[in-house]
Amino acid sequence: MTHYVFSGAILLVVAYKLFTNRGRGLTPVLKYLLLFFTSLAVGIMFVAPPTTNLIMRFEPFPLTARLLGNAFQLLAVHYLVRLAGSTRTPEPRSGFRYLVAAWLTMTVLLATTSFDTDNGGFTAVNALRPSLIGYQLVLFLYGSGCLIVFARMISRYAAECPPGPFRAGLRTVAAGAVWTIGWATWACLPTLWILLTGLSRETFMAVNLNLAWLTVLLWIAGAMLATWSEQLLRLHRRISALRRYRAMAPLWSALFAAQPGIALTRMRRDPEFALYRRIIEIRDGVLVLRRHIPPQVAEWVPGRQSPATLEAASLAAALIAKEAGHSWPASPHVPTAVDASIESETEWLTEVARAFATSPVVDEVRMHTTTRYGSHPTAA
Repeated sequence: MTHYVFSGAILLVVAYKLFTNRGRGLTPVLKYLLLFFTSLAVGIMFVAPPTTNLIMRFEPFPLTARLLGNAFQLLAVHYLVRLAGSTRTPEPRSGFRYLVAAWLTMTVLLATTSFDTDNGGFTAVNALRPSLIGYQLVLFLYGSGCLIVFARMISRYAAECPPGPFRAGLRTVAAGAVWTIGWATWACLPTLWILLTGLSRETFMAVNLNLAWLTVLLWIAGAMLATWSEQLLRLHRRISALRRYRAMAPLWSALFAAQPGIALTRMRRDPEFALYRRIIEIRDGVLVLRRHIPPQVAEWVPGRQSPATLEAASLAAALIAKEAGHSWPASPHVPTAVDASIESETEWLTEVARAFATSPVVDEVRMHTTTRYGSHPTAA
């Protein structure tokens, strides 16, 4: 059943991508990627024990199921090379004739093998047949050759891509290709490993299955990162916007309590739009408070503090002074210059809001302001 779980997981990824791309067509990269996964899934299903037992009832020669499974595995790595080649202009020739030659050679070698009829398969007796050893070598050399070409081409292409999920996905796929070569060294040369280690066929297959698990996970992880890069970047932007939106909450709440008119009409439930709107609301509130900043704020701030802490202290003092009715139209406070971009404004206001809510320096300035200007000027 494990083989079918592997295949099902792979085919679900393929079905999802076909569904999400319906009506838009497939790019060459995505087309070859889906063909690779489909071929790999079919190959895994052919070597599953229930499938093998079913085919044994009708097979023209022993190990026909293995031949079919290996054929689809070679087709899968062939599509990998086509995938990597599709990133180049002009696209290299497919090399399909080499795949056909490998298929035919493996078929002839397996069909002409004289098996021990009492113990068909890769047993100690049958495994030493020259034709079976040749079969394994053809399978290993063609598969590994394709994977080496693919890994090199994808690694070079990834190096030219900007940092992000897409490049990370390509590098994960390249790592999956390298790991697959290691798995192929084990899976395609059972005679070598059984003779060297003395493992039983059951133990060999168990190790092979564990290696296959890791291989499939690497390929799926890399493919998801590479093909869902836009969705992942969009999700990252939304989460980042929501986190920064909440980080500004202490400063915004204080400004809104003092000046409810800064709140804009809420129309869209989009974190990025909400963050942009919050920046505008805070800037409007700060603009009104400028004339209420006490001229002594710079003297009340001890030592060398960050510009964000000084700004937070000025706003905290201004809120208290405004509530008490004090203002200084010619306040000496000079606001910190910030680059006119959403990123810079967001970073700056997040730092100010953090200092406004947590800095002991800001609390000390609040105490000074309350002591000196905490009452209305007519009652002073």
